[in-house]
Amino acid sequence: MKNLILTIGSIVFIFTSCCKLEVKPSSDKENLGTKKYIYEPIVYSDDCNCIVKGKVKYIENGKTVALVDYGTGACDNFAQKTLCVDGKCEGGTVTSFQFDCAIEKVKEGDVNDDEKSSLGL
Repeated sequence: MKNLILTIGSIVFIFTSCCKLEVKPSSDKENLGTKKYIYEPIVYSDDCNCIVKGKVKYIENGKTVALVDYGTGACDNFAQKTLCVDGKCEGGTVTSFQFDCAIEKVKEGDVNDDEKSSLGL
C-alpha cells in the first residue's frame, strides 16, 4: 500500500512538473495608462471640509511621473506637486498649487485627461 501511494504520488509529480505553463507578463507597459495610488492616507478635515494631509503617486506606463503632497494638517487647500523625470522624483520640479476643496476627492485608480492636464502631465 505504501509503495502504491508513493508510485501514484511520483506519477502525479512528474506529470504536473513537466507541463509548460504559459504566463503572460503581469503588465503591458504600452497599455498601462496613468494611474494614481495613495501612499500616505488622505485626511479630510471636518473644520474646513478639505483635504489637509496625505500623499498620492501618479504612475504612467510603469514609471512614476508625479507625486502630490497635500500637507501636514493645515486647512489651506494648497498641495505640493513634484514632477518626476524617467521615474525618478529626486531633483524633479516642485511646485505648489491650489486645489478646489469642493470637488477634490482622491481615490486610487485611473487618471482621466482632465486630471492629467491639471497636474501638467
